[in-house]
Amino acid sequence: MAKHTFVCKSCGTSKTLFTSSAATIECESCGEEMSRKMPTLNGKPDVTETVDSYTGIKHREDHKNIVEQRKQDYFWKHEVPRLVNSGTYSLETMISNGWVTTNDKDELIINTKPPNRR
Repeated sequence: MAKHTFVCKSCGTSKTLFTSSAATIECESCGEEMSRKMPTLNGKPDVTETVDSYTGIKHREDHKNIVEQRKQDYFWKHEVPRLVNSGTYSLETMISNGWVTTNDKDELIINTKPPNRR
């Protein structure tokens, strides 16, 4: 048996009883059939929209920036060395994409950070 709240459609009387879910109740005031209300859930909503109410930074925007930064870091730390060492691309292509640079001794150095382009 569960605790259900019943409300009369005609007079608005409310009554809470321990009954089965299939039970129908008559209103004591007017004799009409009372309808069962759906229970309210006491679970707390997961509110993650606004992280900082003072600055107005939202969780979704902040998370999007974090994911984009992780993608960039992964590309430059793992994918660029793999692309350079594959031997598929020409030196001109690698230099124009900023994957490699040369030092003072004219040695090729693989970049692990995106080049500053203006």
